[in-house]
Amino acid sequence: MSLQQRWSQTSPELLEHYETRLLCHLRTPFKLYPVRLDPQSSLSGEFIHTLELAAASDARTPVVVMHGFASAKATFVNVLQALSERCGRKVYAIDLLGFGRSSKPSFPADDTAAEALFVESVEAWRASMRLPSIAICAHSFGAYIAARYAERYPDRVETLVLFEPWGVMMDDQPRRCWWSIEGLASTVNPLALLRLAGPVALPLMRALTWRLFSHTFASIGAGDEMLMYLYHSNAQCTGDAGFMAMLAPHYQAKRPVVDFGSRRVVIIRGSRSWIVPAKGLRGVEQVMILGAGHQVYAEQPDTFIKEVVQSLVCI
Repeated sequence: MSLQQRWSQTSPELLEHYETRLLCHLRTPFKLYPVRLDPQSSLSGEFIHTLELAAASDARTPVVVMHGFASAKATFVNVLQALSERCGRKVYAIDLLGFGRSSKPSFPADDTAAEALFVESVEAWRASMRLPSIAICAHSFGAYIAARYAERYPDRVETLVLFEPWGVMMDDQPRRCWWSIEGLASTVNPLALLRLAGPVALPLMRALTWRLFSHTFASIGAGDEMLMYLYHSNAQCTGDAGFMAMLAPHYQAKRPVVDFGSRRVVIIRGSRSWIVPAKGLRGVEQVMILGAGHQVYAEQPDTFIKEVVQSLVCI
């Protein structure tokens, strides 16, 4: 156990424990395993921790579910089973590099290099899994990585379903100085503060976010388990440094996605979200789910599943 883990009162074993408790809510067989990245890639030695739900038939292109910033794969526990059963595809949920139970490399401070590390890790995972192509369903920061992956490897992506995507809007607001509220918020890493807080971090996180977890995950009765899972995930992650490298003022991306090319893209948004709606995106279908915020998959799971399945079966 590292000194940082001792200070934050966390460990890989505690993260595994709370992930296991969350996944007990699944009522279908699943597999959990680390995928060693393609030894022919520059990421040899790293691994992506993977959750697999098998479908009745493996004939169709599998779905890969990718989480957002300060998150991990088990946050989708309330929708994964329905997604697999109703779309008739094998579903993989992965921890992005540096998050959850995936390996924790150091991330460069350069935004282009940090982005490339995330993107190439997804491609190395696909190659290691020997999947000819994938359909990607991704949330928030994960949606940004998915879009950049599809841009870099267009022949590998069948379709993109992006829910509450971060980084796919043009910044039409004036830049402000770093000492403004928006500028300062975009330079302070909240997960670094979490780790710095050590033994008081968990009580503070519980006090500040109890309403979010108790209400958002009430449908499966896993509010406290989810809080503990995300605490132990974020207290150990390194991927937050990669995200911060790509972050511009006003919580936008330094290089926002402005064009998805000719592939089919569906964007799902919550009507109460803080994310600014995407503008000027050609050929993109946009769906609004009423009454949902940023965690649209947890706040309105039935409607969310309906829209995602419709997007996947219409290909």
